[in-house]
Amino acid sequence: MKQRGFTLIELMIVIAVVGILAAIVAPIMFGASSNSTISYGINGMTEVRCIDGYKFVIGDRGQARQIIDEFGKGAKCETASVPNGIR
Repeated sequence: MKQRGFTLIELMIVIAVVGILAAIVAPIMFGASSNSTISYGINGMTEVRCIDGYKFVIGDRGQARQIIDEFGKGAKCETASVPNGIR
């Protein structure tokens, strides 16, 4: 008499392969990229925002620090202007 179905080892191998493929495809599907404006560092999450035409780094506790360019001046945003200073 022949038995039908899968062994536990075969099932675990299939689940592992599907998990690896999902880990590879998920960042591509959901738009994760290396040039994202949100990063996770030693001090927590930070985000780059444009405020009144200049770049600021917003920390995980809400503190804002201006990004300085190589000339010691505030780095300007490259995007087109939007009403009310929100970008």
